[in-house]
Amino acid sequence: MTETDDAEPGTATTPPFGPALHRYARGQLDAAGEWLRVDGEPGKRLHKGIHQGRKALRRVRATLALGQPALGPGAELVDRELRRLVRGLGDVRDGQALVETLDRLHADSSGTPIAANLEHARRAVVRRRAALAEATLAADPGLARRRAMLAALAGTLDALPWHALDADTVAEALRASAASVEQARARVAATGRDRHWHRWRRRMRRQSQQYTALQDGGLDPPRGQSAGSAAGVDKDTAVLLGVAQDLSLLLDHCDRGGGFGKADRTALAAFAQAELAKLRERLRACA
Repeated sequence: MTETDDAEPGTATTPPFGPALHRYARGQLDAAGEWLRVDGEPGKRLHKGIHQGRKALRRVRATLALGQPALGPGAELVDRELRRLVRGLGDVRDGQALVETLDRLHADSSGTPIAANLEHARRAVVRRRAALAEATLAADPGLARRRAMLAALAGTLDALPWHALDADTVAEALRASAASVEQARARVAATGRDRHWHRWRRRMRRQSQQYTALQDGGLDPPRGQSAGSAAGVDKDTAVLLGVAQDLSLLLDHCDRGGGFGKADRTALAAFAQAELAKLRERLRACA
C-alpha cells in the first residue's frame, strides 16, 4: 500500500514523502550555491551570502536526517561534506554575528557606561571581520571552490534512493529528533554547562528545520506526528537560545586574543556574563 492508498475517495492526499523531500532538499542546495556566489561583489554580499548559504545547507542536512536510514550511506556522505562546508565558513559568520550582537547590545544600552566599550569592541570586530573575509576570498576567490563542491554533491543527492523514504521513516526520524531535544533539555537542567546549552539550541534548530521541510514540501506530518506536534517546536525558546549563543560568542572574544583593549575586555566580560545569566534564568523555566 502506498502512502496515499488509504485516503477516502474525493479527499486531498499527501504527496509521497520521498519525492517531495527530495525536491525541497535540492532546492535548498541550489539556493545555497546562489547565496555563495560572491564573485564581483564581495563586502556585504559575502557576509549575507555566507549566513544565508549556511542556513540553507543546514536545512538540507535536517532533511537528510528525516530520511535515514532509508537513504543509506550516500546520504551520510553528503551530510558529512555539507557539515564540513558549514564549519569551514563558521569563522567568517562568527565575525558578522559578533558585529550584529554588538549592534543589538549597543541599541539596548544607549546612554549607559557600557555603550562606549561596545563601540570600541565593534571597531575591533569590524577589522577582524574584514581580515577574515579577505583571507577566505584569497584562498577561494568568489567561493568558487565551495560552489563546485555543492554542484558535485547535487548529483549524489539526486541519486539517493528517495523512493524508499516513506511516512514511517519520517515519523521515526521525528520521534528521534524530539527525543534528542528532550535529552539536551534535561542535560541543561541537570548541569547548566555551556556545551549542553549549545547542544539544546542545535537540537531545537534541527527539529524546527525538519518541520519546515515538511511544510514547505507540501507534506502533512505522518501518522503519530499530528500537525499539532509542530507546536512543540518552541520558536520563542529557540530565539532566546540564539541570543544566549551570541552572548557566549562575545564572552569567547573577551580574552587576550579577541582584539579588545584590556579595559574593554574586562567591562564587556562582566556585562556579557550578567546578561547571559539573566537570559539563562528565563530559559531554565523551559528546562
